[in-house]
Amino acid sequence: MNTARLAPGALTLALGFSLAWSPTARAATHTVNSGADAHDAIPGDGVCATAAVLCTLRAAVEETEATPGPDTIDGVDEPITLTLGVLTITDTLTIVAATTVDAGGASRIFDVLPGADLDVVGMTMTGGMSPGGGAMRIDGATVGLSTCTFTDNHATGAGGAIWAIGGAEVAIGVSAFAANTAGTLGGAIAVETGSTVELTSTDVMGNTADAAGGGLLVAGPSSTLTVADGAISGNTSTADTGGGIAALAGASLSVERSAITGNTAPVSAFGGAGIRVDGAGAVATIDRSVFASNSADGGGGGGVLASAGAALTLTNSTVTANVGGGVKVITDASATLTHVTIAGNLPSAGSTGVGLSIEGTSGSGVTLGSSIFADGGGCSPTIGSFITAGFNVVTSAWSCMPGLWGFDDVTGLDPSALKFMPFDGAVIPISPLSAAAEIVPVCPSVDQIGTPRDAPCDAGAYEQILECTDVDGDGYAIDGGACGPVDCNDDDASIYPFKLERIGAPGQIGVDDNCNGFIDICGAIPLKDAARPFGALLAYAAIGAAFLARSTRRRRRPLGDGDDR
Repeated sequence: MNTARLAPGALTLALGFSLAWSPTARAATHTVNSGADAHDAIPGDGVCATAAVLCTLRAAVEETEATPGPDTIDGVDEPITLTLGVLTITDTLTIVAATTVDAGGASRIFDVLPGADLDVVGMTMTGGMSPGGGAMRIDGATVGLSTCTFTDNHATGAGGAIWAIGGAEVAIGVSAFAANTAGTLGGAIAVETGSTVELTSTDVMGNTADAAGGGLLVAGPSSTLTVADGAISGNTSTADTGGGIAALAGASLSVERSAITGNTAPVSAFGGAGIRVDGAGAVATIDRSVFASNSADGGGGGGVLASAGAALTLTNSTVTANVGGGVKVITDASATLTHVTIAGNLPSAGSTGVGLSIEGTSGSGVTLGSSIFADGGGCSPTIGSFITAGFNVVTSAWSCMPGLWGFDDVTGLDPSALKFMPFDGAVIPISPLSAAAEIVPVCPSVDQIGTPRDAPCDAGAYEQILECTDVDGDGYAIDGGACGPVDCNDDDASIYPFKLERIGAPGQIGVDDNCNGFIDICGAIPLKDAARPFGALLAYAAIGAAFLARSTRRRRRPLGDGDDR
């Protein structure tokens, strides 16, 4: 219950008199002991009891509604099927219920009206059916949901599970939405008319909307949706756009540290299978997230689509394996991409570009910086602007306005020069030898997965960290992880030509003591390290002790040996 929201004066007065003189203002706790659905016998008498002297969920709600003040309902430990219609909340109430409430397809479960303050913990809501908000309609109220599950609810209109309207404020944490459906917008949740919904550590999976927002929908000025540490997966917009999330008509969307995967937008006239942000004033800010295996048929923007004057900011994120291309910017929309990796995306029938597509009227434009573009790109001749912020890495597959890249962009690369490692479900790692490694002079604090970035840092969403292993078993290595085939920065006295640290690639036997990815000595020495004197390696025997303190300390930037400047 939210006693902290009482005015300070009222709380002091309540404590001073111990509420003895005003029993109707006393916070009450009602313990449910029956899974039946029956009315309270005498609402307002302070006792949760039906005619059969049972405390049902409905009787407890009716008792709290009849008595002002914050109340709590607990003890719900068996499934409940509602047969008497919706439960209406207008007061301040906390429900702790590790059980399933099933509306049986006859009504929504909760109607939370203006001024109400409801917290629900541990409840599964299923079988809800209504014109809007299959399980819950939240109208101008404040609601908190924790460890709740919404499944198999349906709205003929918006919000298959939840419809937030009228300036509602909703916080949802560690919860799940699955297999909910909407006849129009927002298969799981629809946020409209100036409402705010925040989802944290919540999964939105396998929901469907006939119109926009198969998983989530936010629409209209002052409407805000925030998704943090979530999974938006396997949702579908059957007849429109935004298979995972749609942000429309002036709404604001923020996504961070989340996975948008396997969503679909199958109608060829639209697109934006992962996320679509559309309409003047609509804004989407996406950071440290991954878009993978989403599919848009024809319209393109398998990962993200920005259109009709909307603004997209995409940072520290990976866009890969999407069908219909990675990112599409059209019809006066704008986009800023920074430290983004776009690779391995595929076109669908009728879509243009593969990685990044920029089309439409003269207002469309993009700003690109510190990003990797491994796929091709498509451009309309009427594109408004193309701005490089520098330090992009672009392969030879890119054909969109090749002459507009800057002098500090790396362009025309053979894709193999990126030295990609396999996609791990979140990022596409790069090796220390990648052309994208350590080329960006000004860096954000972390990469997509939270790895610290030290300048100079890598382009793209991933920051490679050289973590070395003690290959020769002498007990000395700068780090405890594994940096591949090289025992680098192992500054122990055991290093000398007749006791080499490792066997490298074919024809390379030796040591990479400066951890730059090149064997320093012996065998086939790369030109970058050829200046290192053979005899210098013997010096380690004399100065090994001096290096020992540093060699056992983890560092991002290894000691240099001066041979590759």
